[in-house]
Amino acid sequence: MRTLLTIGLVITVTASAAVGQNRSTSCSDAAARSHTSSALTLLNERINEVSLQEAPLDQTFEWLGGFTPLNVVVRWQVLKDLGVEQDTPITIEIHNLRLSQVLWLILHEAGGTDVRLAYRVDPDLLIISSADDLDRDMLVRVYDVSDLLLRIPRVADRMQIDITQPGESGSGSAVSRRSDAEPESEHSGARGHHDKVERLIELITETIEPDSWVGNGGRGTIRAWGSLLVVRSSIPVHQALGGYVGQSD
Repeated sequence: MRTLLTIGLVITVTASAAVGQNRSTSCSDAAARSHTSSALTLLNERINEVSLQEAPLDQTFEWLGGFTPLNVVVRWQVLKDLGVEQDTPITIEIHNLRLSQVLWLILHEAGGTDVRLAYRVDPDLLIISSADDLDRDMLVRVYDVSDLLLRIPRVADRMQIDITQPGESGSGSAVSRRSDAEPESEHSGARGHHDKVERLIELITETIEPDSWVGNGGRGTIRAWGSLLVVRSSIPVHQALGGYVGQSD
């Protein structure tokens, strides 16, 4: 677990020094990281403490770029068109959260209730823009959900008493426990599998960016092929489904 330096930006001069000090320290940490470390591992890393007091947004992203080996690219023109300026003040104070959660808090603080900001990750790149801007990048991925569709046979577990057999003591009745798995026909098994897949698709489209799916007026599609889900959707949706989206996917 890593501890971040507190960035207090109430006074601009002090803020710049604090950011510079934090950047120097975190850059040395980042240089020690293996270049093969995945962005997902970085985003899941827990942060002991972050304290930002009216930190300008551009300096907040600069600190973020110093803390991770990822190249942070901010689409400032998109943000400015939506009223989010580089000096937008960010105030958050958190303890023991993942870096991805800290990032989402920063984006929510910057966008407020009217602007939805989002990010996408590649192996060496972190792009920050509006959710609508990133939604234009559509990607097809296949997800194996067989582990979510695993069926455990119902077992009829019952006690049986056989009065024709002696008990362990040589007298009385023998008591035994018998378990019978319910037989399943091929037709009922296929129907049950189909129903589970349909319920899973319904759950996904109702809980992950509902407005982004074709059925709700969006562009995203999701189709089943056996135990595979073929999803064509935006980067943020794929990140919600699978966490990390790389350039090779």
